[in-house]
Parts: sequence; C-alpha cells; structure tokens
Amino acid sequence: MAPPQPEARQRQLISATAYAVHAVGLALTLYATPLYWKQDYHTSRLSGAEWVDELIKGHPDRIWTELGMRLHVFLALVHELRLLGLRNGRIVGVNEQVAIFLYMCVTGLSVQHVGERFQRANETISKYLLIYFDNSKLKLSKVFHPNTQYTISRFFLHKIGFSALCR
Repeated sequence: MAPPQPEARQRQLISATAYAVHAVGLALTLYATPLYWKQDYHTSRLSGAEWVDELIKGHPDRIWTELGMRLHVFLALVHELRLLGLRNGRIVGVNEQVAIFLYMCVTGLSVQHVGERFQRANETISKYLLIYFDNSKLKLSKVFHPNTQYTISRFFLHKIGFSALCR
C-alpha cells in the first residue's frame, strides 16, 4: 500500500479538525442551554404558606404526619416563638418558618427537597433554618433555661418530648 498523498492527508486533517470543533461547539451549546432558556423550577400550585395553611385548616392527622406535632402544639410553638422575638420575614411568615424547621426535623430531607415542598429557593430555606440555630437572633439558649424571663412553658416542653427539662 502506498503512503497517502499529501493532499489526501491534508483533507483528512481538515476533516478531523472540523469534526473536533463541531463536537466542542455542540458540547458547549448543550452545557450553556439552561443559562439561556430560563424555566421556573418551583411550579407547584401551593406555595409554602398555602401548604402550611392547608395543614392548619385540614385534617388533624395530616399536620401530625407532616410536622410531627398536633395542631394545638404547633400553634403554641408559634406563639411562644413570637414571644421570644421571631417575626415574619420579608418573604416567609412565622408559621412557614416554623413549619420549614419542623418538616426538616421530621423528614430528614435535604434543603433542596424542602425547598421543593415549600416552593422556596435553597438559600431561603437555609436562611430560615439557621434562625433556629443562631442564638444571637432568637436567643434560643433562653428557651431551655428555667431561670430566664423568656422560657417556653412546661406544658409545651412536655408536649414536644422535652419532659426531662420540665422538672
């Protein structure tokens, strides 16, 4: 077999280069497509606040299943946290903030999954979850110290399973 002609070799190199450039261009297009075609991620009919409202007004066992406590205990917790200084956020109300925290505790789901349930961005879920762990904002350290001015009532602590703290 004779070695390929220089012209044939040049055509092969040009074809291979064109193929490689085309493949790279196609890969870049596929990678960048989501950046150009925006599509809403959270598209459920119920927002987080509407879902929490549905839990409050709906079947009594549903709030127990989703948030791990009965309605009267949930409302007592929201009331106590309001007394401790928790306020409605610019986007998320207190009921929804508490529900986000409880839902994560009950289900053990990730921020992404909870964001899907509450129709909120991951950053929003993280922000309101951190409120419950940030002593400087809510002074949660006062919740479990009986000698302070703002303590959650013994009734409430017993209802959520902290009966050891009610002595």
